[in-house]
Amino acid sequence: MKKTFFLIMAAMMMAAGARAQKMVVKTTDQQMVMYDIPNVESVSFVDGYVDLGLPSGTLWATCNVGASSPEEYGDFFAWGETEPKSEYAWTNYFDYDADDASNRYKKYNNDGGLTELLPEDDAATVNWGEGWQTPSMEQFEELIDPSNTTTVWLEQNGVYGRMVIGKNSQYIFLPAAGFRWGTSYNGAGSDGYYWSRTLNASSNSMADYLLFGSGSISSLYSGRGMGFSVRPVVCGANQIQKIPVTGIVLNYSTLSLQPDATQQLTATVEPEDASNKAVMWTSSDATVATVSTGGLVTAKAEGTCTITCTAKDGSGVKTECHVTVSEVHLCPNNNHPHMIDLGLPSGTKWACCNVGASNPTGYGGYYAWGETSEKSEYSWSTYFDLEASDPKTNTYLFKKYNCNIYNWYVMLQPEDDAATVNWGNSWQMPNASQLGELIEKCSKVWTQLNGVNGLLVTGPNGGQIFLPAAGWRLDDKLSYAGEDGCYWSNTVGSEFQEDHIGGALDFDKYGSCDITFETRRDIGCSVRAVRK
Repeated sequence: MKKTFFLIMAAMMMAAGARAQKMVVKTTDQQMVMYDIPNVESVSFVDGYVDLGLPSGTLWATCNVGASSPEEYGDFFAWGETEPKSEYAWTNYFDYDADDASNRYKKYNNDGGLTELLPEDDAATVNWGEGWQTPSMEQFEELIDPSNTTTVWLEQNGVYGRMVIGKNSQYIFLPAAGFRWGTSYNGAGSDGYYWSRTLNASSNSMADYLLFGSGSISSLYSGRGMGFSVRPVVCGANQIQKIPVTGIVLNYSTLSLQPDATQQLTATVEPEDASNKAVMWTSSDATVATVSTGGLVTAKAEGTCTITCTAKDGSGVKTECHVTVSEVHLCPNNNHPHMIDLGLPSGTKWACCNVGASNPTGYGGYYAWGETSEKSEYSWSTYFDLEASDPKTNTYLFKKYNCNIYNWYVMLQPEDDAATVNWGNSWQMPNASQLGELIEKCSKVWTQLNGVNGLLVTGPNGGQIFLPAAGWRLDDKLSYAGEDGCYWSNTVGSEFQEDHIGGALDFDKYGSCDITFETRRDIGCSVRAVRK
């Protein structure tokens, strides 16, 4: 909004009853204009704002958009439009899509669209500049709260409207400009209709607004194609405004799915106290994968696409998940286990499923390191190889597998290998080098297969195995199933001769995948066998 006056130099009254005789005004074109004012009672800035002493500190404009004085009606705007027009109807409303009966509103809707006006669709911002915006409903509600202000219906300079008076005795005047629909004017002089910047939560065709007449003032909602007044507020920190979204974090950044498989995406909106945490989901190619309004991805056909999650508060914040849909052929038939050739340099062949599982997506059994059967409790007190221990000093004495006897690392004997004992002499648990080769030479994607989360591993020759995220067991509890995977190697100990820990492959849904020697050997973990 152009400033008519930006500097006033006037004789100020120094005591009660004093009178200023002249007022000199410097205009924006640098001209000095002198006004002869015999009796100055007060000076009002038409082209500015008023501090009503509201709890939030919100500053309200002194006139409507399109007006040059507080009493002028100003222009009328459909919600989200920034220019007045000769006719207000759905047929010329910018956001209305008459060809789409299922979702008639292209940009602003509660079915995955935006619900808060963007600056480019805000009549206050576009017409007056970035320092102004259309009020939120919270700001309107604060304005008419009797504990903050007093509102009075009156006539000012021949115009009827509502005067809103703050506790600090400052005030604004809202003219009863009525509204426009079609080509007609309605309710001028008897009612005031003022848009908020918020879409109504219960109806896509409605937006929230402030309504008042001679008897009442309240917040309601109406068809957003109608022409209402706009009274701006100052943009700034000291006002009631919704805390914008600054970031969105998805539970998956990539997905690899088979056709017809589904995967739930969840969005964590930042900051935690963001006022509007609603998000919308879109797919770049619905023939590859679709996404529901709740973030459920459904794979359709082979290919790639991008699922985008966008904040609905108008901040423009978004994030993406890249989806690959392809057929996964793990085994030639259902006679598991199979020996899968991944094309690894060592020639190692990997089993298609876990020991104890009946198919590639089954969790299978949980085994303490060196034990060959499952049990109800996994702890040092039930561990087969423990001689004595002092957990306070991290000191353990083992009967059979002891680093002090066998140097730094100890390898399982066949009679204590869960793969060999359960599947026969042609299978064994992998050593640390084989696990390392699997990680280094293969591509890995966290995905869901037949409803089971896990790691899809693809070898250099295109062969694949799936490692379910089966979690792990300690005491009588199963932890992190569906989120983490922990798979034993046949090696225990470390370079520090800590023989109470074993080597294992650890991976999780956040993308971590490493060989570690940090897993207590009394914990129940998964076993994926290799061919001898």
